[in-house]
Amino acid sequence: MTKDNEEKWVDMTTKQIQIEASSGNKTADSGQTVHPPLDTVPDEDWVGGTWGLFWPDLEEFEELKEDPEKYIKKHYEDKNGEAHPLADLTAEISFTESLTCPKEKTPPPPPPPPPAVVLR
Repeated sequence: MTKDNEEKWVDMTTKQIQIEASSGNKTADSGQTVHPPLDTVPDEDWVGGTWGLFWPDLEEFEELKEDPEKYIKKHYEDKNGEAHPLADLTAEISFTESLTCPKEKTPPPPPPPPPAVVLR
């Protein structure tokens, strides 16, 4: 496409968006009225291409990658010579007796006062 042809497509698309945005009342399935936008989104920088990541962008990300090897810490075995005992697959069960202190019983609440006598 030539530069003039691309600009023509951009102008045609911008006009079509404006026509669709101001095409009056539109009602959704729910019955609510959808109003046209107050201010249209400026779209002067669009030249007919697609938005997103392009191959040159991905090459820039390659430069930003860091080597994970510098964050990996090597763990060496303990050189004391002490061997850890192997598990024998039996569990040791221990019981403890818990002592509970005797608690005093809560006294019952006092009886409610007798109702006041009202003379009429």
